[in-house]
Amino acid sequence: MERLILLTRIYSIPEQIKHIVLLTAIRGVLYSAINIFLPAYLVYSHDLRTAVLFMMLKYSFFFALISLKTYRNLIRRFPLEIIQILSLLIGVIGLVVLFLVNNWLGFVISAFLLNLQNTFYWLPKHYAIVKFANKNKKMGESVIIDNVGRIISFLTPIISSYIIYFLGYSLYYAVITFIIVSSLMYILNRIRSKRTYAFPDHGMDFRFTSLFILEGIVAGSWLITTTAFLFYSLSSDVISYGFMRTLGAVVTILLSFYIAKMIDSKHNLKMSLFSLVLLSFALFGFALFTSVPFLVSFFVVLISTLYALGSLSPMAFVYEYAKNEGVGILLGREFLQSIGRSIILFLSALSIDAVYLGALFVILYTMMFYVVVMRYKHLF
Repeated sequence: MERLILLTRIYSIPEQIKHIVLLTAIRGVLYSAINIFLPAYLVYSHDLRTAVLFMMLKYSFFFALISLKTYRNLIRRFPLEIIQILSLLIGVIGLVVLFLVNNWLGFVISAFLLNLQNTFYWLPKHYAIVKFANKNKKMGESVIIDNVGRIISFLTPIISSYIIYFLGYSLYYAVITFIIVSSLMYILNRIRSKRTYAFPDHGMDFRFTSLFILEGIVAGSWLITTTAFLFYSLSSDVISYGFMRTLGAVVTILLSFYIAKMIDSKHNLKMSLFSLVLLSFALFGFALFTSVPFLVSFFVVLISTLYALGSLSPMAFVYEYAKNEGVGILLGREFLQSIGRSIILFLSALSIDAVYLGALFVILYTMMFYVVVMRYKHLF
């Protein structure tokens, strides 16, 4: 019955959102390859610092600026779905480049392509929610999209970890490339829409500069603890690593629908804010017990879940603001977040103790977000 309810909800959402759901399912496979196992591969094949520096390069604000300028040109010419398909193909090319050009030039080109992939996926998703989502159901439909990706990506890590363990990283990425390219060819044939969804080009709205930079630091803290630092703390045990990422995704899926429904129906922000406060303590605990694999694993499950839940209210605010004041806020937020991610990832490359700073920044971000919401509470 629960599956039937979920299926009904998926098929009651607008056509443009359905396309995003299908593409997100494919992206779940790519997400696992890029954001979960690529940092692990770099720790395994090089060292922890190389992995962190690659992630810093991938999320650098300089690459983000180029990606956003490219995106602004494409959004006026192509449908959202086509841009997202392009993002997945670029992601595959980025992985291939990293494996074939195994030097610093390959690292730079791959990092840029993966940055481009990230921008070309997330901005169309956010635009689609702002423009096409049912009124008062934005967060519910956003969570459906995200959880479709999580369902795929929570199945993928545990399966992928065994493929890597027995067959190696090269064959794993060859399988991933085949699956994604084949799936995209199928999706391309299914997309009936040929219309370009024109969005007014407001440029980048740089309001809430401090808030979004802090949001980027929070995102970077979550990213580094649940990937490279986790894999390193588990002594490069790929099976345990895959299991912990799967467990974190399962818990997140179970809780996120409930909190998103609260935000849509009651505009209740307290649960999400509470999750951010707990996230700070979870990051502090991770940093404190990096040499104890069991406790590290426990805190990573908490960090994965609390970050996803804590992100719901801020995203609801951004959607409402973009709906009322203009979509330029989406581009400005993307760029400002890249600055925050670059800061925390650079500090993490210097020392794993940067996670302590990440925990403090989460508290600062939570307080600043609360102040902003109180100022713009009319949007809710």
